[in-house]
Amino acid sequence: MYKYEEEQIMKIPMLMFRDYANPPTTNELCQNLGMSKTTLREGFKRLYGTTIYNYYRKEKLSNAKMMLEKSGMTISDVSLHCGYRSLSHFSSMFKEEFGITPLRYRKNYFATMKYEEGE
Repeated sequence: MYKYEEEQIMKIPMLMFRDYANPPTTNELCQNLGMSKTTLREGFKRLYGTTIYNYYRKEKLSNAKMMLEKSGMTISDVSLHCGYRSLSHFSSMFKEEFGITPLRYRKNYFATMKYEEGE
């Protein structure tokens, strides 16, 4: 991979997270970065070890997890903020990624925090 291509591919995460609800398509990324789909996909996988979609999904869910811990937002609001239009889809994706529902995660997180503060 050429240095220029690597620099362009490293811009993808920033481009993906400008608007959680409307990430750019692969075609839009190719057009924006001036490269073919093959170069884009293969280069991204080489640099990040995963596909663009999987990277995007994992980052969205990691952000949601942090928001469940740090914000007072409802789970529904966290879901919408992270680009999920359906709460049930968000919950199933969260559970698939972390092995626990968002509600149970939040309850466990705050129960752990209370326990640690009480010691």
